[in-house]
Amino acid sequence: MYLESKLQKTTINYMKEHNAEKNSSWIPASWSGASGTQSYAAEDKYSGNQSLKVTSTSNSGGIDFEQGGISIEKGMN
Repeated sequence: MYLESKLQKTTINYMKEHNAEKNSSWIPASWSGASGTQSYAAEDKYSGNQSLKVTSTSNSGGIDFEQGGISIEKGMN
């Protein structure tokens, strides 16, 4: 028996420092009156030494970590 699969398109990750190992690449942000905390956590990580941790303490708006300066044009992925 001979098995063969079709070549699949490779995904390119354009995010800077996507594994959250350097604190300088991620910017804490919130909007529309949201409150909470953004931090780096070593206890709940998927790979590497740390992960991003976001805790919301309000029911309005949103809170997250963001990155700026990433230019992605149509057809780049």
